[in-house]
Amino acid sequence: AGMTTGLPAAPLRSHVTSLAVMRSHRRRRIAQCLMLRSMHFMLRDGATSCSLHVRSFNEAAVRLYKHTLAFHVNKTETTYYADGEDAFSMHADLSPESLERVAVSLGPDLAKWALADT
Repeated sequence: AGMTTGLPAAPLRSHVTSLAVMRSHRRRRIAQCLMLRSMHFMLRDGATSCSLHVRSFNEAAVRLYKHTLAFHVNKTETTYYADGEDAFSMHADLSPESLERVAVSLGPDLAKWALADT
């Protein structure tokens, strides 16, 4: 017979390792759409939070994560990257409400796509 401990399962957390958009395609909300869609599937699959690292000097990426996608800086990790650059360790809580708030900035058509289950 199997034994159970009665302890609740640890919350499922997701981590984004890389996201890049070609220079010629930036400032078109592509990263925002990809991140929101990814976060939607993370939540659908049971994740309660998402984490990532971003170069601390990358103002555009920090602005996207912090102001548009509602990530928070946990800490600065010095010399995180191989070239010696520092990184911000960031996280966002995932909930249907938080994703809906983020989706509003995309407009109805992109928001519908980003939050679709197909």
